[in-house]
Amino acid sequence: MTFNTINTNKNFFDNQNFAFGVEPEFNTRSYTEMNRYNNSLGSNSIKGLEYVYDGSRVDGEARLPILSNSEKSYNYLKSILEQLNDHGATVNWTCSVHVHLSRRPITIDPNDFHDKSIEYTARNGSALPSRNGTDYFGDAIPLEIAKDIGYRVSKNKDQFNSFLAPSRIDDGGYANQAMRRAGQQNGYFCKFPMAHNTIKNTEPTWHKLKRVISCGGCGGKFSAINLNHWDNKETIEFRSHGGTLEIDKIWSYMMFLSNMQKHSILNRHNQIQAVQDTPSYIGRSSRTRQSIAYSLMRRVGGATTQEIMDASGIQTAQRVRSMISEQIRPTLINQFGRDILITHNQQHYNHSYSSSQGRYDLNGYEIPLQVNNGSDGAVFASNGGTDLILGLDNQYKSNLKPFRN
Repeated sequence: MTFNTINTNKNFFDNQNFAFGVEPEFNTRSYTEMNRYNNSLGSNSIKGLEYVYDGSRVDGEARLPILSNSEKSYNYLKSILEQLNDHGATVNWTCSVHVHLSRRPITIDPNDFHDKSIEYTARNGSALPSRNGTDYFGDAIPLEIAKDIGYRVSKNKDQFNSFLAPSRIDDGGYANQAMRRAGQQNGYFCKFPMAHNTIKNTEPTWHKLKRVISCGGCGGKFSAINLNHWDNKETIEFRSHGGTLEIDKIWSYMMFLSNMQKHSILNRHNQIQAVQDTPSYIGRSSRTRQSIAYSLMRRVGGATTQEIMDASGIQTAQRVRSMISEQIRPTLINQFGRDILITHNQQHYNHSYSSSQGRYDLNGYEIPLQVNNGSDGAVFASNGGTDLILGLDNQYKSNLKPFRN
């Protein structure tokens, strides 16, 4: 196994040591029975572990502290799966392994993080928070990255489904007769995102992305990619993996998800400053009518329509408005991802009502000299492939297809 080394950088472009929340489901043994068994081991019990009721068709779920990509976390998860196996727990089509991937990278030694996480959960009964004022976590990825992950999964549906058990593929069918008798279609608890072009054309706000990526029932919870915990837990939850008690299958899937997020950050987005300068001109040169009009608007207070007409030689106010709405505004929206052009009425320029005498040329437009990028430091670059396993270490690839020959 390849584990993360120490990276203290808070910037997610420089540090992709993301943390994990893992939730293996099981059957045959109840969660209360498993808790009694673990607690009976005394000093040999697994610290920080709690077995809980899942609320679905399974008998229980293991609730773990937050894990890191470290040897300690690998062995910790392995010990839980061995405990379930040794005590007679099983998995079938009703089970899954849900994986939460953190939005923030770890900024301390991953093994030290593991120890702190176990201690915190054992002491408080809850997961180590990612916004706790400590130095454990770096900066959170923005919604642009979640959008790209949803886009890539949707675009590569067949590839994504090839990693899944038939019962976890959202195809409307029934993987076995037990599912048919139960009336539970494949993928009921992990609905697939909408079409990739729909996601591509969706503004990266939480509410809008949730509608197109987290499409399942229970308010979006029953989705292959669940964005419900974006703010409170600061994670993206992936719910499609089939039930298993094999450590290398689960660990490889965790590494696959982390690598997918890493690829979207490093290869499909560029890092930008919080504040950007607007360009000094647009189009092919600074001498076109469009650029002359643009430069007048790109100053404090902007310019009136009449001023633009006088400087550029455009003859009517209507032609000025058409140029702005059809050329300048779309260009700026394409560059900055939103409408930054400001419209002023004639009172802004100290003109009274009716003073334009019906020419409508005393209103104006302003383009800010600088704008907040609104993307938390990442802007889509469209220069990296969409394949889901690009950059993934070969040691994990063979375990991504546990249900296929």
